[in-house]
Amino acid sequence: MGKIASLIDIYSFLAIDLLAFIKKRKLLNIKFTSEHIYKHFFRIVKNSNMKYHVVFDSKCNLCTNFSQILQQFDRENIFAYIPMQDKSALAEFGITPNDCEAGMILIDASQPDKRWQGSEAAEEIARLLPLGDLFINAYRAIPGMKRLGDRSYEQIRDNRYQWFGERKLD
Repeated sequence: MGKIASLIDIYSFLAIDLLAFIKKRKLLNIKFTSEHIYKHFFRIVKNSNMKYHVVFDSKCNLCTNFSQILQQFDRENIFAYIPMQDKSALAEFGITPNDCEAGMILIDASQPDKRWQGSEAAEEIARLLPLGDLFINAYRAIPGMKRLGDRSYEQIRDNRYQWFGERKLD
């Protein structure tokens, strides 16, 4: 519990600093307190037994690097990773290669029919990380950011091999 308490303190200070910056610049008209921050962090800790499957493009350098970085942030091990190229694993969830064309997929392992795809999956992944709710809510509260995020995701998805390179799979 000592490590968790230390993480809570670190995340709290970071979140409070970010929110102070946002309030000072009047970017958002939202009131957050340290109580909100602790509430969001403990929600994640309590639900840490829940698992999710992240379906990602293992041929894409950006996607593979994102998965590796996510593994470092995923201290509670709530995510399992499935390459889009693993057709047998995709078949277990009823996903076809064509389904993967719209981007990464996040699957709730306890309710496999509950899924997010593309920018929605990216937002849900961020939301599931400690203090992620706080940052996603702030992101969505800024006018036009959700639309900009969706369009940016689509551009990156459609140009990922040209912009970030393609891995050769064995």
